[in-house]
Amino acid sequence: MQDDVYFDCPECGHALVVGVTMAGSLVECPDCGGEIRVPEVREGVNPRDREEVERELESTREAVRACADQVEGIGERLNSLSRRMDTQRNQVVHLLASAELVRQRISRLRPGASKGGAVSEGASDSVKWAWISLGLSILTMLAVLVALWR
Repeated sequence: MQDDVYFDCPECGHALVVGVTMAGSLVECPDCGGEIRVPEVREGVNPRDREEVERELESTREAVRACADQVEGIGERLNSLSRRMDTQRNQVVHLLASAELVRQRISRLRPGASKGGAVSEGASDSVKWAWISLGLSILTMLAVLVALWR
């Protein structure tokens, strides 16, 4: 049979130790002054040593800290990815705006094209370069979109 009873105050959590002869009686918590009934000790029950419980508790705390560190690392990675996506989204918006500007320039260079007319000889080189510029803008935009999905 054991000589001491280990228990915690239900009000403040203070750890208490009293002799087994106090089992079932009321004691006052030295921290909060609350009145506590000392738990009964049953015969044949061999409660774990308090040091063993404290070791397990510390081990559990270390595991919780390790998990918290992992969660923090995941949070930092998510924030980094979110910032990267925002940057890439802004690049796509910029490329779309650039492509729209090129399209508008092309439509100004081809005044007769919208009415079915032919493009004048002087404007033909400008139109070719505008189409090349538009094509490059589209290719760049596609490259950014591919990077977004990786």
